[in-house]
Amino acid sequence: MNKTIKSEIMEYKIEISMTPRFPDCARAPYFWCVLGRNEVESRWFNCGHGWATTHQEAWKHAYAYYNDITST
Repeated sequence: MNKTIKSEIMEYKIEISMTPRFPDCARAPYFWCVLGRNEVESRWFNCGHGWATTHQEAWKHAYAYYNDITST
């Protein structure tokens, strides 16, 4: 994520699919994403996403991704 976009984000949230989505990704059926809310337009957009084998692993991946994109 470039610094211009990062500086415009005023809020982040993590979403985890608690229900496995086997048809979408059989080996790692739990979807996660990190969303950011734009300061100017006040809309949410996807900052990053992925798949995990359990919802606990999805949380770990999403939180690590969030820490990575917000660290300076």
